[in-house]
Amino acid sequence: MSKVTPEQIKRLQEKADQHNAKLQAAKARLAETERKLDTRRKIIAGGLLFDAASKDKQWAHHLAALLTRIDRPNDKEPFEGWSIEQYKLEGGKLGDKKRAKIEAAVGDDDAGV
Repeated sequence: MSKVTPEQIKRLQEKADQHNAKLQAAKARLAETERKLDTRRKIIAGGLLFDAASKDKQWAHHLAALLTRIDRPNDKEPFEGWSIEQYKLEGGKLGDKKRAKIEAAVGDDDAGV
């Protein structure tokens, strides 16, 4: 049996640490990819729901019922003053109030650059 030296232990620990770092990085990349896919699915599903609600009163009723389930104030805010009727009138686009709010926020960001 060969004798194990402290240097060998140190090298093995360094290799193990490198492998662990690679494993953690791979897990992080996978989690990021999964989050992006989940976000994309939600956006597409939301678009489909809005489209269905703009064309069918039953879907509009279901959407209205779902929106009452929103608990968090930050999640409620985008829907304040919004309705599926407004969505239909605007052809699925942002209303003037929301557009102005977004443009003001973007303008503030540009001013700081």
